[in-house]
Amino acid sequence: MNLAEVYQRVNGKPATNEDLARIVKMANALDVAGQDTFLCLLVVFDHYHGLYDGIPAKITEGTKNIVAQAEKLAEADLKRLHAQAEAEIASAIQGAAEKSAAAAGARTMIAWIGSGLIVMALVVGALAYWLNDRAYQAGYQAGTVELAKLQGFQATEEFRLAAKLHERGELNPIVTCTVRGWAIDKNGTCHPGTYDRDGKEYYSGWKMPDYKPLESPKSEPSKSKK
Repeated sequence: MNLAEVYQRVNGKPATNEDLARIVKMANALDVAGQDTFLCLLVVFDHYHGLYDGIPAKITEGTKNIVAQAEKLAEADLKRLHAQAEAEIASAIQGAAEKSAAAAGARTMIAWIGSGLIVMALVVGALAYWLNDRAYQAGYQAGTVELAKLQGFQATEEFRLAAKLHERGELNPIVTCTVRGWAIDKNGTCHPGTYDRDGKEYYSGWKMPDYKPLESPKSEPSKSKK
């Protein structure tokens, strides 16, 4: 049996000139070019090397694709992307492992799978840290802006008056348009109105914060003319 036939039986496809040259080069380096038994072993070793050699590249490519997608997605998709990363990397490892399992021994496969799981854990862990850090930064910036707005509003006279209405339980009916006699139209506009009681029309209202009745001007005593 010649080298090309051995290669085709082991790999399930015809050998190219490059494949044969690679095996012959290894045989010459080991000084076993004329020994068929060693040539057959080199073909088998070359087959396993081809299976294992492509695995890191697949994992790296899958990780790059996931990171590229993450940069384009909105923050709301971070959790979904994290789960997708675990699934895609695990699928890449499982697919390569299934191909290798048909030819490799159990001891070799156990060692390889252990290494693959470690790589997956490192990649997914790094990606999770990056995603969480990105979400934290976005949330922190948004929270800072909202806090500044709130602090600015708290310093206004409108906030002070609204706080007094809230203390008396009168603010919520006003802002929700649930004051007696009020109504909301189909466009969402609140219209203050009246209500009937005992055949009379009444208006609902509330006590004005800090309201002080106006004092009537004091009349000066008239001066008599002499």
